[in-house]
Amino acid sequence: MGKLHYRVPITDVEDTILMLEESDNEDLMNTDYETDDDVVNFSSLSRIRGNPAPVAVSVAAPVADSTVDQHEPMDVGIDNNPTDVITDTSTVESNANDSLMKANWIETFILKLLYKTPFSDSTMESVIETVRKIISKVCDDIVNICQSNQYANGDVLKYISDLCELASMTDLVKKINGREEIKEKIVHADTAARGVDEAPSTHSASYISLKDSIEKYINMRHILPYVQFPHPPDQNAIDSCLNGLAYRTIYNKHKKFLAVNVYIDDISMNTAIGSYSNNNGITNVSYSIPNVVRQRSTLDNIQPFIVTLSEHAKKNSYQEILKIIKDEFEGLEVRVGEEMIPCKLFMLKGDNLAVNSILKLSASFSPLSSTNQCRFCHCTYEQFQEYISSSLIPRRMIRVSSTNELLPLPLNRSLDPFHDLHEGVVPQITFLLIRRGVQQRVFSTRAFYDTAVEISKQLKNHTKFHDSLNSAENMTWHINNTDVTKKTTLRLNGSQSVTLLYALPIIFDMLCPNGFNMEKELTSKLIDIVRYCTSNTMQNNEVVVLDSSITDFLKLLKNMEPSFAISIKFHNLCHYKLMIETYGLPKSWSCEREESTNAVLKQLVLISKNRVNVPKTCFRKLMQRKRLLEMLMESDPSFDPSNKPVVAQQVTRIIGSNGKIYEIK
Repeated sequence: MGKLHYRVPITDVEDTILMLEESDNEDLMNTDYETDDDVVNFSSLSRIRGNPAPVAVSVAAPVADSTVDQHEPMDVGIDNNPTDVITDTSTVESNANDSLMKANWIETFILKLLYKTPFSDSTMESVIETVRKIISKVCDDIVNICQSNQYANGDVLKYISDLCELASMTDLVKKINGREEIKEKIVHADTAARGVDEAPSTHSASYISLKDSIEKYINMRHILPYVQFPHPPDQNAIDSCLNGLAYRTIYNKHKKFLAVNVYIDDISMNTAIGSYSNNNGITNVSYSIPNVVRQRSTLDNIQPFIVTLSEHAKKNSYQEILKIIKDEFEGLEVRVGEEMIPCKLFMLKGDNLAVNSILKLSASFSPLSSTNQCRFCHCTYEQFQEYISSSLIPRRMIRVSSTNELLPLPLNRSLDPFHDLHEGVVPQITFLLIRRGVQQRVFSTRAFYDTAVEISKQLKNHTKFHDSLNSAENMTWHINNTDVTKKTTLRLNGSQSVTLLYALPIIFDMLCPNGFNMEKELTSKLIDIVRYCTSNTMQNNEVVVLDSSITDFLKLLKNMEPSFAISIKFHNLCHYKLMIETYGLPKSWSCEREESTNAVLKQLVLISKNRVNVPKTCFRKLMQRKRLLEMLMESDPSFDPSNKPVVAQQVTRIIGSNGKIYEIK
């Protein structure tokens, strides 16, 4: 037992406090978790009656999840010269049992800390070693007490031995890192430019067995109670992607099945991650299961599947990725509780480039690529300008067969409000309206900027957008930019663009209360579209209202800006009514949650030292985080990442410079 613990100089502990405090970076995860500061006190594991406790060792550290029941701080103050002797062995045993329970909480605390923040391997080991030293210090003090207490010695030492075994933590890092089976497929990346005598280039795609992964995920304690196989609803409400014709068709054949949505997207690392400089992107493929019906989605709904380098995935138009997906779904059945349930590829989600490439459609969305852009219809680029309403597109132009022989038709119907609206229509229209106001001298750039900043500062932290606006001069530069090769939008992310859109009616009312009417109406129509597409539920009559709002919006846009070219993202809106009929609630097809995991994956890669086999490194880090959650579930039965309440509609009151009070919902 002596080799398992040793005394730690107090300076080491002070260094530890600083390290743990500095490791709390709540921007790394960008999720629903909040960070609080708590003090974890490692004081006496043996409570000697009547003895005052000396100063306890304390570590200021972030609590991983504010929704989890927090434990009492551990009181382990020790007096090495007790004034009385414990003769009640039941009290000793009770206290020791309580001590061991709290020792187990130490492991839970470490897991929560690591789960909260994507540490590098070296930092993770450093955190564990630091906590080990603190526990060892406490063990030394307790052993000193036991040596002077002959009655309690035998009972307490038994539990202290267990505590020392925990203090060594020799297996904790191994369990976190694990060696879960990660398959590696060598893919031949042939290109048209390769010479005849040139050896074929290869690359690897790392992926996991879908059967093993789904079976383990779906049977986890915090997931299994939420698994449902609902009958296709006949009621008016639309609240998931299981409310459409696609689900009804498969349900009529299989009754019980797991619908699996696969998401594909490229992640730009903005830095070299391989042996040469242009190797700066990875393709991430993940999956989610909408049968897991919970009050509120968390990032842990999104499970890792495949990781590879983007440049290689694009060279063969993602077809090798599709082959892996197809092979993994072939005859796939998994155990759910005590039953074997079939799994079906239900939705194919992702950005337009990846999904179009997989479906063997045009990956170019310029006017030069006049055919095969739309996944729903045969419209050419010129016809986009003509058919600006779903009611105008002839039924004969709607695709009735898949564009890829490996995939059934419903998978062609893959639209995404996040990419279409948040990263497409909203930022373009927002910038268009600002530019029209400045060019028509309705307001100046400076007046708009100052008003926008005034509103933004009254919003909650995660919705503020004024820092990204940069300055009035920066906005002026974008407005005056005539380079057609550059996107004419402000440098705002998706959520910031939507927040600015919601703020536009207030800004316009403050700057031009009696004019700018057509622009105000266009803004109102776009807000209605975004609100319906981000709603948690819809009624059937609201689908008609949404389609009408889209038609009015596109017609109004063409009247206001006749030269404005309707791109693929604007044209996709015309098919939202048909998409709802096929896959239910618009919010359920959105890739917003999957996009959040990309930020985590990017951080995991950047803190990794292994840049040789990037796909395997990325995948190992994803699996490490997944394993942390599984260990945390075993260590702390009260921890439930699913237990998150539904977020009520947020209403922010804005006080304008004109004295009026506005509301942003």
